[in-house]
Amino acid sequence: MVQIPRSYAELKQKVPNIGIIFAAIASWFSFSLLISLYNKWMFSDPTLNFKFPVIITACHQFVLFWLSCLTLTFWPKFRLNYVDPSKGISSSENLSYFINPKVYITKILPCALASAGDIGLGNSSLKYITISLYTMLKSSAVLIFTLFWGFLLRLEKVTLKLCLITFIMTGSVMMMVYGQGEPSNETSPSAVEEEAGEMKLRFVRHLMKRAASVYLGVRDDEQQSDALVSGSTLVSSSSVTGATSKASAALDTLTASSIIIGCFLVLLASCMSGLRWALTQIVLRGNRYTKNPILTIFYLSPAMCVSLIIMGSQVEGIGNFLGSQVWETYGILGTCLLLLFPGFLAFCMTLSQFIILQYAPLLTLSIAGIVRELITIFLGWLIFGDHLNAINMLGILITLGDIAWYNLYRLEQSSVKPASAASSEDTERFVAEEHELESIDRRK
Repeated sequence: MVQIPRSYAELKQKVPNIGIIFAAIASWFSFSLLISLYNKWMFSDPTLNFKFPVIITACHQFVLFWLSCLTLTFWPKFRLNYVDPSKGISSSENLSYFINPKVYITKILPCALASAGDIGLGNSSLKYITISLYTMLKSSAVLIFTLFWGFLLRLEKVTLKLCLITFIMTGSVMMMVYGQGEPSNETSPSAVEEEAGEMKLRFVRHLMKRAASVYLGVRDDEQQSDALVSGSTLVSSSSVTGATSKASAALDTLTASSIIIGCFLVLLASCMSGLRWALTQIVLRGNRYTKNPILTIFYLSPAMCVSLIIMGSQVEGIGNFLGSQVWETYGILGTCLLLLFPGFLAFCMTLSQFIILQYAPLLTLSIAGIVRELITIFLGWLIFGDHLNAINMLGILITLGDIAWYNLYRLEQSSVKPASAASSEDTERFVAEEHELESIDRRK
């Protein structure tokens, strides 16, 4: 039977770092919500027309790298060879900031590539779907893929309860996505009416030309004109009806295809996100080069930036990015500020994520992310007018219940043992391999 803590002191006794975890989660919520809303505005606003999510995300990683460099320059406690003077321990080992290539390729690079895939694909999906659908789909799918990679990499122990939690979460994902592919009733009629109006205007112009050409100047002109107007009106009405049906069908097809593309990108991003945080947890716990969040950003962001630029150059085109109208509209300085501001938000958000991973289990980050993204759904409805049906709302309630069950399960697990044995074994193996590679380098 799980004993729920009745006070903060009792909770702190069960989870000693609960204050740090709460502060990091609150910070992550704030910066993540800001960057989600900012990205949605940047990638979907037709007046801005700056839809280059992969290349822009690469710019964010560039900002992350330089912010981490500045932090290492002005705050020595985050440096690689820093030793706390209060502990009275002197370190004779002076590590170089250049990591052994094999260690970087096998340990750091996979995490960087998974992170680039997660962020790049996730931002790209915002061009095709609403922010509510994005958050609903990714929030739950990330938990599923996090469990999958946690099981595969032995970071999580396979239990019946975890499998059942995942199964329920999968069902709630389907409920939250249900009906999102249907075209909006507010936007479809306006688009159809606009096209129909243009068609009607063309027929009226044709009617006037035809009337002028057949005008004979005789007494029965009025009868001919009435017949001509009547016939043209019938043609115009049938044409407008056909245009309406054609425009409606085209809009339905476009909406459905956009939803499919967007959902596919979100699922790929969720898969990469699960792998990303599984690898990040291993890297944070077993690598001396990533012993704090700043060093982790310092080593991961360059590889993420390069991989995203390569991806963006193939998918979006560097020439299209540099030739975008936004450079003339906002100027070079204004456009650079549009790119740099979310980079600062991403730095603070990523820093908070790594702090959570250092003090909490892997799935805690995913669960906190689900709560955060439920808030994002509400803000998407409030700010962007996103629509939710009854089944979507029921799926959200089931998700919240599943989250509560998971947290109770985690409390039960924490009372049995603080960490999984498999995770400790992976960490020890990681450190042993790193020491072995460094000793080989010294012999060379």
